[in-house]
Amino acid sequence: MIRAFWKSDLAKMEIQPEQADEVAAAVIPANAETFLVDKTVVAVIWYEEISPKRFILFAIINKKAGKKLFAFVKALKLIIDNRSRELAAERLEMTVLAGFKAGEQLARMLGFECEGIMRKAYLGKDYKLFAKIYGE
Repeated sequence: MIRAFWKSDLAKMEIQPEQADEVAAAVIPANAETFLVDKTVVAVIWYEEISPKRFILFAIINKKAGKKLFAFVKALKLIIDNRSRELAAERLEMTVLAGFKAGEQLARMLGFECEGIMRKAYLGKDYKLFAKIYGE
């Protein structure tokens, strides 16, 4: 199930240590959505436009998602492609803390390709840049 994000959703999640800095600094916008599987908050996601037809995807994933993550990934792939078409996106990006294997795996499972490492991109830490290109 997908619904609008509620501030109380974060309290229902165990934040992964690799995402703790981003979550602490995040300003989650009104267009954010919460993914629930069997009443468990699995993730919170949102898009932000960087420039015309270029968007970045943010995702906060519950550390305790476990087996529920498979259903989330399957649904998220469809939603990403549908929203990207609605937005007429040509490029969708996501960044993952370098060395955060679960985050890198999720990006690849969602169809993103790694384009390289952004050194000292946030709080002095390196991040991998993943992108999904539409219309090629």
